[in-house]
Amino acid sequence: MSSTKCLLQDAENEQNPLTMTDDQILEEIYSNHVGSDTKFDVDSLFTLVENTLRRSTHIVDNFVQVYIQPF
Repeated sequence: MSSTKCLLQDAENEQNPLTMTDDQILEEIYSNHVGSDTKFDVDSLFTLVENTLRRSTHIVDNFVQVYIQPF
């Protein structure tokens, strides 16, 4: 019962993004996501995303060709 009460209190303390100003939303985002000193290889990330998108597009194209035939 106490865990439910804690969850309800947490929900009450959070702000509704629909009633927040743009500055408040940005501050919330920055406080959670910006400021990390972790460095990463941008080129490797781009290559990974590019390959993922190309392969998923290829899979969808094959599916459409096989299962959706023109009338």
